[in-house]
Amino acid sequence: KVTDFSFMFSNCEGLDTLDVAGFKTSSATDLQSMFEYCTALTKLNVSYNSVVDLSPLASCTNLTWLHAGNNSISTVTAVDQLPNLQYLALSYNNIADIAILKNCTSLTELYISNNLLTSVTALNDHTKLQVLDFAHNDDHEVPYWQNGGDLRIIDGSYNRIESVDTLWNMNSLTYVYMDYNELTAVGNLAKCPNL
Repeated sequence: KVTDFSFMFSNCEGLDTLDVAGFKTSSATDLQSMFEYCTALTKLNVSYNSVVDLSPLASCTNLTWLHAGNNSISTVTAVDQLPNLQYLALSYNNIADIAILKNCTSLTELYISNNLLTSVTALNDHTKLQVLDFAHNDDHEVPYWQNGGDLRIIDGSYNRIESVDTLWNMNSLTYVYMDYNELTAVGNLAKCPNL
């Protein structure tokens, strides 16, 4: 098991893409030594590790794509410090709160299924969001985009959602997956022209 990544990345200031999926790293120190030198990263895959903390990524402000699924992450600290982040995959973790994502308005794709979420309303008015997957959580409601938005695909399956009425003004919406919920009506979806 590699425990000191600094020697591997010390001359990688211009590195654009890094895939360390399955390295089995867990400590913030391991990640910090990786990213101390890799500040030009735009794409990063740290999935299938034992990562618990994303704060070492705060210096990677050029990141546009981050896959951190299948880890042991419980909070999404530092993600709000990544202003260019468009793609974020955090499925299969232990995340219970995504309030910090309220400030991540550049997101176009968010995959946060199989966590401990009871609400995704922090995403209200994220008009650039095109794909939202929050299936297999314990959520009760769908986000609301007051002025519509670019949402094309939403997967809220296996939650406790009772209504999808907030999706009525999503003109780009093409797929809605809400199976295994507690829906009582879906009538307002008829107002979505591309469904």
